[in-house]
Amino acid sequence: MRTNTQQHKMRQKKPKHPPPIVVHGKLRDHNEVMQSLQKEIKKGFHVTHTQNNTSIHVYDTEEYRRLKAVLENDQVDFHTYTEKENKTYAFVLRGLDTEPEKGEIEKELVNVYKLPVVTVYKMNTKKNSLYTLL
Repeated sequence: MRTNTQQHKMRQKKPKHPPPIVVHGKLRDHNEVMQSLQKEIKKGFHVTHTQNNTSIHVYDTEEYRRLKAVLENDQVDFHTYTEKENKTYAFVLRGLDTEPEKGEIEKELVNVYKLPVVTVYKMNTKKNSLYTLL
């Protein structure tokens, strides 16, 4: 039989790590890079090497954002992925009888359906217009 504290611990989710930062190209001086990363990142990280790239896995979201800003500022060639909480989803509206304005669609989705809308794009097709929502 489990106690309440054990059940509470099981229900709590572990915080998700941010996505990796993939630095393009091979590192020339591994020790120098590791020392500079240790100065910048206090809560932990690990580095994996692939044939052509180096992946930096940071454990804390704030340090991830700070390291990303430093790499952008130093004009380092890298890429990363969107954090799960910042990810947007796209939908296509089909079968509308009339061709409403983009503003009308956005207002109705926000006011009536309480959906967060980033932008509305109009896609032109041969038959009729479709709308993509982000």
